[in-house]
Amino acid sequence: MINENIKTQGTVFDQGSIKTSYGRGRKNAAEWAEMIKDPDTGKVICKYCQTPVSAKIERIRVHLKKCNQKQSFSGPNPIEMEILETIYGGTSASPSVVQLPPKKKKMKLADFSNATTEHQKKQLDVFVAKFFYANNIPFNVANSKEFKAMIEVLRPGYAGPEASNLSGPLIETVAEEIDTNTKMKLQEYNSVTLLQYGWSHLRNDPFIATGMHTGQYDFLLNATDCPPGKKTSEYCTESLESAIQLCLDKYGKTVFAVCIDSEKRMNKTMHFLNEKTGLPELLTYGCSAHFINLLGEDISPKIAIQDIVDVNKFFLSNAQLTGWLRDKQGIMPLLPPCSGWHSQYDCLSTFIQNYSCYIDIVTEHFQEVPKDLTKLLDNVTLYKVAFQNLKEMASLFRALDLIQADSTNIAQAVEIWMDLLENPDLEACRDTIKRRMEEALEPFHYLANFFDPRYRGRRLTAYQDDIAEKWLIDSHPEWLARYMSYRIADPEYFPSSMFMDSFIKEFTPIKWWKIMEMKTAKKENWPAGFHQFIQSLISCPASTGSLERIFSTYGLAWPKLKEDLSAEKAEKLVKIYQFLNVEKS
Repeated sequence: MINENIKTQGTVFDQGSIKTSYGRGRKNAAEWAEMIKDPDTGKVICKYCQTPVSAKIERIRVHLKKCNQKQSFSGPNPIEMEILETIYGGTSASPSVVQLPPKKKKMKLADFSNATTEHQKKQLDVFVAKFFYANNIPFNVANSKEFKAMIEVLRPGYAGPEASNLSGPLIETVAEEIDTNTKMKLQEYNSVTLLQYGWSHLRNDPFIATGMHTGQYDFLLNATDCPPGKKTSEYCTESLESAIQLCLDKYGKTVFAVCIDSEKRMNKTMHFLNEKTGLPELLTYGCSAHFINLLGEDISPKIAIQDIVDVNKFFLSNAQLTGWLRDKQGIMPLLPPCSGWHSQYDCLSTFIQNYSCYIDIVTEHFQEVPKDLTKLLDNVTLYKVAFQNLKEMASLFRALDLIQADSTNIAQAVEIWMDLLENPDLEACRDTIKRRMEEALEPFHYLANFFDPRYRGRRLTAYQDDIAEKWLIDSHPEWLARYMSYRIADPEYFPSSMFMDSFIKEFTPIKWWKIMEMKTAKKENWPAGFHQFIQSLISCPASTGSLERIFSTYGLAWPKLKEDLSAEKAEKLVKIYQFLNVEKS
């Protein structure tokens, strides 16, 4: 229909210099309609692939035969396209002018590759190294063909770092970055508490680790490689002295308190530290988690526990007994290691769960079962002792979980010890609990409990209240008046709204005191350093648990595959691992 109208009108359309006439004259070859005249060069341009071609019909035909774009073209033919463009894109008086396509961009070699500059390679190496360090991946993985192939696919033109770089220069680079970030994080806090804990490497080489605790996070400060036989109170004291100075020089933070595990030499260390540092105001105390550990050993009947361990050991070491236990749908018995009562709870639990299976096996296989095992299980009181001790252990298990958390402060430690003292399942052990509690808690623990807005010393006895007040008078007598004002919630100094339960629940104790500091900033006769002291006091952790968890990282960061690493590099790896994973904790 369109063609008929055009023929009737006898209109001639001029596309560049290519003339197409309908109704009269000689028609141009159809191939010209597939080209566009370029007035700048005098050549024509293929409508399919935009390639310039000499304006000769022979050259045009040769090109169109070879044009790959034309072969795959499935739209209307070029003549129909011209007619449609003319009718719908212009008017009969002003024919549509076909716009020339943009000139084809010259392709460069760089367009076919993904080049990596030296600076980019260094940045990418650091990211790859962090991936290895944060997940404790053996360094030799970096040299594997599969890893290199993966890197090549992800980033053509980039070769990942070699294992030698991961265990050398890249550790130094990432460790420096972590130190800088640690320093920035520590600026948010008034002071830190140092934690000290001992550990032995795979080769039984003794180490002492020191960490910095802010009340929320723990950062490894250093790890000292102790000479054989030198892990004494004097050596630990010297290590802490160096750590206090390092904390100030490297991170600009003052040490407010020191928490140490409760071994006998550590108690001596606390005494030496106060004398040698000349810092009598430095608070030193033992780890409550270690005292609860000792409490677990105190209340466990040694002979009965040993018999239970022996029964479980029989079923673990004898393949035939293990097979019979599996047939009875029993669970695998567990044994406590020589250290830590936590696994002692698991040992008792598996004994009680398997007890009926044990009895059935002994009864059904009387001839094959070792006589010593039969003798142990003939003791009918063994199950009763295990069941009672498990109840006691369960209470201690819950208390230990609470007290070794990163966010548990010394104020909350007082509450946890009080709960143990009042626990009906532990009534028979009350005197033992009280003795361990008095060993674990210092007067400033009770003072912290009083200054924690969640507790305000409500459960303290008169004796505990008195020794806390006496400690404050001896240490900071100028704060006594404000201490008394806080006791009665005097609205002249402490706004009543701050003591509302809804407000206290909304904020952590540290934030609560920061708000209080802001609200009382303009009060007259306010003693200097009062708020800062309380914030530091209630930031003190209840235990060295967070440092012990960091130390368990040494088993990951320094396995047998990496045993040739130096202690210094291992320390840096643990710092990196802990910092990169701190948000997960």
